Amino acid sequence: MEEIKNYTLKEFLQQPPELIEEYSKLLKNLEPIETKNKIYELTLGEVEEIKQNFGNEDALPHIYKYMHGLSEDEFLKLKVTEFYALLNSITKQLENLLAMEERELTPKHHDTKWEMVEGSKRLGKLGILPTVDSLAGGDILKFQQVLDLKYITVFNKLRLDRIKADIQTDMDKIKTKNDSV
Repeated sequence: MEEIKNYTLKEFLQQPPELIEEYSKLLKNLEPIETKNKIYELTLGEVEEIKQNFGNEDALPHIYKYMHGLSEDEFLKLKVTEFYALLNSITKQLENLLAMEERELTPKHHDTKWEMVEGSKRLGKLGILPTVDSLAGGDILKFQQVLDLKYITVFNKLRLDRIKADIQTDMDKIKTKNDSV
């Protein structure tokens, strides 16, 4: 391959598929550059939209709008090297966010009855809805208010609830042991 031409994204998307594939293989290794917004600074609704649509090419202009404040026109005028460097940053931020959720929001104790009825699996099909419902106190009129909260605020509340539930489980185990003595 010759040297890389730094097309605008609009020009790049008009190139032959072989060239796009060749460029993509090379440019996916670019060093990430900072986005104007960090993913955890967005609202819960925006973060959920990014999570749900990240692999969808049609959603990229929207994702770049959230993460870097770009209009669709500005998005198409990005140089291909900047597009990939930002994509690498967004990818890394999303991976870190998902790892943080797994690490911090997964209960330390398992409820065997919950597992027997596949509670997590069944509710998991509904995406973020059970979380929004819980935070809204079951009031559908408050769902949008929850989705408009900053992600980090919701994350910290869910983390607090998880820690409190773990403490309560530990206390219940101690109480059960003391009652049987």
